[in-house]
Amino acid sequence: MQKALAVQLSQIQQQISQKLHLSTPLKLEIDRLRIQEQQQLKIGNLPAYRIIGTYDRTLQISQRRITQENNPFEVYLQLQKEGKTWRLAIPQTTDEDKIQSWRTYLIDGW
Repeated sequence: MQKALAVQLSQIQQQISQKLHLSTPLKLEIDRLRIQEQQQLKIGNLPAYRIIGTYDRTLQISQRRITQENNPFEVYLQLQKEGKTWRLAIPQTTDEDKIQSWRTYLIDGW
């Protein structure tokens, strides 16, 4: 679960670093992951879970460490057909159709 959240946050972190033109990426640590709700569903005819909770994160920017507690998260995890690997699923909604599709990312080492 923590790896899935790290993948999702690293994508956001990359976007922020690019927009701010940072030469070195921000260092991010995730602590105290707390799951508050789990919901089973299907994504692309495969079993999946919507997981809601909170986590603490510490950002290191140059010499400063900033800790933020109780950050909310919502993560979708999709179990692959063989049942051995998980993918982070991110909903993609088009403004025109309001049709939801999913972009998925392999979670390494899970």
